[in-house]
Amino acid sequence: MRIRKILLSVLAMLLLAGPLSILSGAREAAAEAVTRVAVLQDLKGDVKVKKSGGSKAFKAFKKMSLNEGDTLTTGAGASAVLALSSKDSDEDTVTVGENSQVDFTKLSDDKGVRSKMNIWAGSMWVKVKSISNASDTFEIETPTSIMGVRGTQFYVEISPETGVQKTVVFAGIVQVATSGAKPGSFYVYPFQNLLMAEQDGSIQTQSAFVDVKTFLNKVSPEIIAKMIQDAANIHAENVSLIAKLKERISRGETAALSDLPQNLGELARYEQNLSNLIGNLIKQAATMEKIPLSELEKLVDAVNQQLPIGKKIDLDKVEEFKFTDQEKAKMQQAAQLEKESKARLDKERKQKEEERKKQEELLKALRQDKAKQAELNRLKEEALRKAAEEALKKTFSEEEKKRFEESKKILEPGTDAQPPSAGGGAANPAPDAAARLGFSSPASSGVLTDPAPGTAFNLELQFQGFVNSRSIAGYQVRLEYDSDYVAFQSEKFLSDPLPYRQSRGVFNVEPEGAVVDGAQSVDYVNASPSVFDSQTGTVFYAVSKFTGNAVSIPNWTTVVKLPFAVRDVPIGSRDVKFRIVEIIAINASGDPVQTIKVGDELNLKLTRTNNGAPL
Repeated sequence: MRIRKILLSVLAMLLLAGPLSILSGAREAAAEAVTRVAVLQDLKGDVKVKKSGGSKAFKAFKKMSLNEGDTLTTGAGASAVLALSSKDSDEDTVTVGENSQVDFTKLSDDKGVRSKMNIWAGSMWVKVKSISNASDTFEIETPTSIMGVRGTQFYVEISPETGVQKTVVFAGIVQVATSGAKPGSFYVYPFQNLLMAEQDGSIQTQSAFVDVKTFLNKVSPEIIAKMIQDAANIHAENVSLIAKLKERISRGETAALSDLPQNLGELARYEQNLSNLIGNLIKQAATMEKIPLSELEKLVDAVNQQLPIGKKIDLDKVEEFKFTDQEKAKMQQAAQLEKESKARLDKERKQKEEERKKQEELLKALRQDKAKQAELNRLKEEALRKAAEEALKKTFSEEEKKRFEESKKILEPGTDAQPPSAGGGAANPAPDAAARLGFSSPASSGVLTDPAPGTAFNLELQFQGFVNSRSIAGYQVRLEYDSDYVAFQSEKFLSDPLPYRQSRGVFNVEPEGAVVDGAQSVDYVNASPSVFDSQTGTVFYAVSKFTGNAVSIPNWTTVVKLPFAVRDVPIGSRDVKFRIVEIIAINASGDPVQTIKVGDELNLKLTRTNNGAPL
């Protein structure tokens, strides 16, 4: 979706001039500029913060300061309450809903402090009472708008389903200045819902009164609770608005009121709807089971202590909204805009998915063509070889033909190759074995002659036959070895981890303290004993995928290397045995893979000759 900027200036009722001079009034700016700092006041669920300049997000915590360049994200069902502290107010908060991404910038110059929150996805409830310095600004930016905040309470949502940005004002006034080919300006008032959606390369807007049922569909319980808790402040601001409107209408100054009531009768209905806004919101939240009724009742009891007599919320006496036919028509138009935007976005997503599938089919066809051509070339080469062979054989005598056929049998690969000996290299696997041990250089032959103390070698764990239903998502293995003359190098394994984990191999492990692109697995190692007086050493190793599918290992493949070092070896020959004591592999569901046969124990022969280096 192409991003366009639409300027939304959210202005306090007493700060607007010109056409909205009904709300004009003086607020003296403080002599000292306000510096707004976001602090995590409360949080629920999966809330993470990526600090400015950092590459990884980490778990957020209460009282964490959020500074310029920081990014906050919330997961499903999560929320975060940010306190925007200022010199004269400790009541400015922003509640961030689930599945949201918000980042922060702040610039200071001679003209004041400019603080900005950018919300690129999700929702938020904003409650900002005042900014004491007239030159200070607090802005909220979305992919399609910038909202300058000077005293208001409103809700912003960027729907992932429709692509529509929704701005619902509860108190204060939102000034909208559109940019682009057709610039213009209009206002959004309390109890109104401004929708913005891209259509045919331009931003379409629709302002209407709030349909509470539709509005609450995507609002999180945490934000609904905040709206209810702020009811007293909302009521106070709206009482002031109604008083200003009555004064203007009584003087006959209605030309500039635009979408506001034009006479006292309309104003009385508008005032009644405003008075019932929170009550209807609570009743609808109860009907939709957004919040348990018992919790709603507690919220109502708490807010009623702040509301004046005669304005307390009684859920049994909440009146329904009264709308004119014209107002209902606008609400229907708003619903239609959302419906059309969703249909358009669904169509775009479907087209992209179809295009992706076409690309996949094209790549698949290209691969098939390549494989087909390769096989065709092979067949041609085989045919040419056979033709040349037949032509040559025609020149041979019968005795020469016989010798030729016997030579072919010797030179061509057969099927009777002998398996490797258990004396070195790799253990001779039992029939259908799925796990075995092997050595890599310098011990690949299974023999070390005159090794100096500390000579390093790797023990390899190898798998095969884990395919289809036996594909694995992790395993654990316990090894034993004769520890008189060799020792497992735990520190080396942990301090230089990537070569041993076979990173970018079957299990792409990202060890602690390392960064591995495309990592999908974690592992754990434990070795004993840590002293040299035991004849048997043990190494326990486990690895598990944390993302992706189970892996298939059809042929012998090294899955991990374990570093060992030689101790002092006396003159003569010594056999060091390595064996798999236990192995458990699990599939993608976490269930053990049954019947895992292991190879024979592996032997390393250590030989010290008289010609060896002196000990």
